[in-house]
Amino acid sequence: MSDQNQQGKRLFALSSFAIDNATSIFLLTFMIVLFGARSYMNVPREAFPEVPFPKMFINTAYPGNSAEDMENLVTRPLEQELGTISEIKTMTSSSMQ
Repeated sequence: MSDQNQQGKRLFALSSFAIDNATSIFLLTFMIVLFGARSYMNVPREAFPEVPFPKMFINTAYPGNSAEDMENLVTRPLEQELGTISEIKTMTSSSMQ
């Protein structure tokens, strides 16, 4: 290595160490991949976890109609259908052009 330093070439210590110790680096990489895969397989997970949604926003578009038509044709029927869901505590709506 000192010959290359004397010739004016710069060395990067980490890559020089990896090249000089290729077997050790290969084993270290293999162990990291093996332990990582093992840890990934052992992580507990659920198929369908319960995620609470505190708020839901529904946006509907009906171009060219007034706010009154939007309320009668879209908003009220949606409110009636969504009102059948038992988990809904409060519901507010607004219609605009």
